[in-house]
Amino acid sequence: MIILLLLINNQTIYSQNTKLYSDLEIHDLKSHIDSIVASEMDKFNIPGLIVTVINDSLFEYTKEFGYSNLKTNTKVNPENTGFRIASLTKTFTALSVLQLVY
Repeated sequence: MIILLLLINNQTIYSQNTKLYSDLEIHDLKSHIDSIVASEMDKFNIPGLIVTVINDSLFEYTKEFGYSNLKTNTKVNPENTGFRIASLTKTFTALSVLQLVY
C-alpha cells in the first residue's frame, strides 16, 4: 500500500494504492502539482526543491524546481543537489506506523 500525502497551503493531494487525486489523469495531477509548487515557492521564497510521486513502486512523476545555488544560478539537479531532511523522518515513521495499523 502506497500513501502519499502532500500538504501545501491547506491543499491536500492524497493517493492510496492506485487512486490518484480523485479521478484526475496523471497529466492533470502534474499540472496541478506544478501550479501549487510554483505558487508556494514564490509565497515562501523557496529557492529550489524536487517533487516525486511514486505509485505502486513506480516513479510516476519527478520534477525539479528552482535553483540549488542562487549566486551561480545553478539549477536543482536530483543527481547532485542535497537537501536537509530536518524533521521529515517523523512523517515517514508516522506513515509507517499507520500502514502497520490499517
